[in-house]
Amino acid sequence: MISVNTPSRPTKDSITAALGYTPANADANGVNLISGTAKSFEIQASSSNNYVFAAFDINPKPDIGETYTISADIEVIEGNASEIAVNLALKNEYWSGATASLTKLQIINNHILGVLTCTRNDADVVSLIIYAGVPGHTANNRIRISHLKLERGIVPNPVWTPAPEDVVVRSELDALIARIKVLEAQHNIQSADEPDDDIKLLPMGDMDTTEDAEKGTEPTDSDADIANDNMEI
Repeated sequence: MISVNTPSRPTKDSITAALGYTPANADANGVNLISGTAKSFEIQASSSNNYVFAAFDINPKPDIGETYTISADIEVIEGNASEIAVNLALKNEYWSGATASLTKLQIINNHILGVLTCTRNDADVVSLIIYAGVPGHTANNRIRISHLKLERGIVPNPVWTPAPEDVVVRSELDALIARIKVLEAQHNIQSADEPDDDIKLLPMGDMDTTEDAEKGTEPTDSDADIANDNMEI
């Protein structure tokens, strides 16, 4: 694996010369293969842990022999890390034989940029491994990583972009929020049209006017006839 440790972004010719061959997927397509990178994250090592790393799932999984470009902004919060070791490996190989094939990327202007080639036969279970510095020397290091991007090819897209699944999730969330706002507005309109709980509405036939309540109901002609019949009896 070759690391590209220059402040400027590499060209296809410069990386091809460093690799000694032109990869089949030389031109990157700009798609971020690591999801959940919209927010920054930290990797912190205690004073006794020299092999602290973070592992990231790759989607879709890397293919054997294909070359990938990794880029990220790095802030060293604690410690004296000047390099970041990365690898395409299994999560449980963080310090055994896998360290021999690590790529060490210099932190230049708070940024790392490098090229990784997947050489694993079990690429379907390979993850992107990022150390809090260099294995064997991560103790007391604390680094913050942002704008992490892994893309196919050797010429990286200069602009960070989220993974496609992150864009879909965000779009669905925005749609859900918009729907909730519509429902809230409809509920507020309905609540404004509804009567107060203290006001009791009665059917029109059961309602007495204020005048009727004060004077009582006057007898009708039929009521008088019934009264007269009773008196005659």
